[in-house]
Amino acid sequence: LPGLGQVLQGETTRGLTHFGLAVAVPFVGGSLAMLTPAPARNLLWTAVGAATLGVAVYSAIDSYELAVAYNRRHGFAIGLTLRV
Repeated sequence: LPGLGQVLQGETTRGLTHFGLAVAVPFVGGSLAMLTPAPARNLLWTAVGAATLGVAVYSAIDSYELAVAYNRRHGFAIGLTLRV
């Protein structure tokens, strides 16, 4: 769910913005696609799908970066480390 990671980390406005985009992009894009003539409709649906996926991926990356920054500030290790 785009925006949930940001909200859980205390960035409520940022999370709600990500969630709003995740809802608005397919809704507005789908509405426009329905009003578009048939030949261009498929291209527009593809663009809407790509934009929706882009919002979700960006939100996941942003949430991960917020978590890494939080962990560094509080001295937590993240990920696996190899000791030789």
